[in-house]
Amino acid sequence: MDPGHTWAEELGRSSRCLLACRGRSGLLLAPMACWYDGEGVWMTTAASSVKARLLSRDPGCALMAAAGGGDTVVAHGRARVYGPTDPVGLAVHAPTVAVAMSVLAARDPGGSAGHVRDAPLVPVWWALGRRVALRVAIESAHRVPAPPAGAGVAPALPPEVPPDVRRAVSGRRRVGIGWVRPGGGLGLAPAVWGAGFSLTTLEPLPPGAPVTAVPDTDLSRGPAPACGLSVRGVVADGAMRPEGVTWWRGLRARSATVHPVAGGVELPD
Repeated sequence: MDPGHTWAEELGRSSRCLLACRGRSGLLLAPMACWYDGEGVWMTTAASSVKARLLSRDPGCALMAAAGGGDTVVAHGRARVYGPTDPVGLAVHAPTVAVAMSVLAARDPGGSAGHVRDAPLVPVWWALGRRVALRVAIESAHRVPAPPAGAGVAPALPPEVPPDVRRAVSGRRRVGIGWVRPGGGLGLAPAVWGAGFSLTTLEPLPPGAPVTAVPDTDLSRGPAPACGLSVRGVVADGAMRPEGVTWWRGLRARSATVHPVAGGVELPD
């Protein structure tokens, strides 16, 4: 990263981020199209999504965006959900929300924002009850270097994942990981995983902590990937012991319980 660039400037150039929020069994991680307005980061999701429900209940969250030189910016803050459940906030901030949704639709035309690109006015979208806007007010942020990948192979992905999703992400070693720190704060960082779901991080992970990993979070790219997965597990001996997996194709997501799998190269089905 250019020493003259602040984390705010890096967020201002970002069109994608990895969002982390608290779920029932650890953290939920999701790649998102985003826009930084100078004080907060805007995103959009389905009104019925798990993310919207979790952030309405617990607004504390974190996000990770690309920075120069392969590093990342990790930010923490509190989210506000603008949608039918907050009619006062939506009415007061409607012009700003409209601008944010328009920017997000332009940045992610093939993603979820693109499904509303033909709607002329934001209030119509809310009337349909399909989408909400998320704005994370940034409270702190810092630069996090990415650990070196080194030699190695990707872990074998859980067999519960459908073949087309496995082919889309097989062999990728760089991941974004999220966990809950001993004091209750959210940890979010770039990492490298390998055979047996080993994890290489610059910050030690607490043994026994629930951890979630999303492979190949290349946050420097444009639209969010239409197909991907996240793996949930527990930290043990410098690796993840997988317990669950969630995969998505476009707007559809499925989850399954998994058992630990042996390490090795993940080959396309």
